[in-house]
Amino acid sequence: MLKFERHGIKNIVEGSIKKVELEQSELLAIIELDFAEDKSWSKLYAHFAVIAGPELSGNEKKNNILQKPQPKAIKPDSDENLNKINNDNSVSIQKGAPRKPESQNKRFYQSLIGRKMDNYEVVSFISAGGMGGVFKGWDTALERDVALKVISWELSSQEEFVKMFLKEARFVSRLNHPNIAQIYYIGNANGIMYYAMEFIHGQTLADLLKNNFNFKTPQIINYLKTLCSALDFVWKNGIVHRDIKPANIMVTSSDELKLVDFGVAKLDKKHDMQKESKIVGSPLYLSPEAIRNKGVDNRSDIYSLGASFYHLLAGNPPFYDDSCSNILFKQLNEPVPSLKKKAPELPDILCDTIEKMMAKRCEERFQNYQEIIDCLNNCSFN
Repeated sequence: MLKFERHGIKNIVEGSIKKVELEQSELLAIIELDFAEDKSWSKLYAHFAVIAGPELSGNEKKNNILQKPQPKAIKPDSDENLNKINNDNSVSIQKGAPRKPESQNKRFYQSLIGRKMDNYEVVSFISAGGMGGVFKGWDTALERDVALKVISWELSSQEEFVKMFLKEARFVSRLNHPNIAQIYYIGNANGIMYYAMEFIHGQTLADLLKNNFNFKTPQIINYLKTLCSALDFVWKNGIVHRDIKPANIMVTSSDELKLVDFGVAKLDKKHDMQKESKIVGSPLYLSPEAIRNKGVDNRSDIYSLGASFYHLLAGNPPFYDDSCSNILFKQLNEPVPSLKKKAPELPDILCDTIEKMMAKRCEERFQNYQEIIDCLNNCSFN
């Protein structure tokens, strides 16, 4: 006989537990059940189907083992395997790497809702990225909303990614700036690595783009200057963000900007162009030197910021194609399409500034953020 509690209601079905298999301590349990197919079970099945993922077949209902799905076989050199753009437009370019299953992470994230991690209650799921999931949480000690970022189930056993996750939290914790989301706490609750941070009531610039928001107003100059000031602060603290894009810039309900997601940030070791082991970033906004894997400094972030604002003002990215490889080729080889031609109502100084931010050679761009701010101080809409 098996007893389940669902939404405070206890349910009893005839059956037995045949096997319990724990993966990674308390992160995930695989439970094999044997039960009679009756009305009691059918009431619970819809609930379990949501947690388990896609609806199970009739045979699976009777004897279901939640097993880790196997990734689809992909040819090493196929386009599907090389430079696939993720839902958040990010990419980690590694030729020959198989695509990874998402269902296990999805179940893991769903299992966290309603749980308590130290002083934080997990209220609801917000989104998932390359490193982990983001949840709305409640700080029971200070009685305030927080955002909780939890490392994905898939990456939690890989030391390299655990270090990256902790590195992101430590990087951001040293950045006390009004336009950067603040870190409150780093924790490990029963093997679940997470950190709590400022909860931002607002939308990303990417969200506003999807809703056809009109960015061609004098406020866009203030937005760009504000982000230059924030990134100047980041750079002077020895950090390069490496993934500047509209999805990583939030606008609060009080029209303040917040820079988020330092998941692939790196230390800018005295601004030397250190070669990276792999290419990381978002193809639509990736600098040529990052694509060439020659190492990056603050000028790479300047390029990505320029590409992001080009997208906001033109309504489309400077370079786009259905193929990620073609996007990267265009970033490397094609001149930036004239922003003035796409949006004639924009001030010349603003268009020229954004295009200079996107110069192919980093030596030909603005060398620091103050130079951009100085140009924008002379810019105004007619």
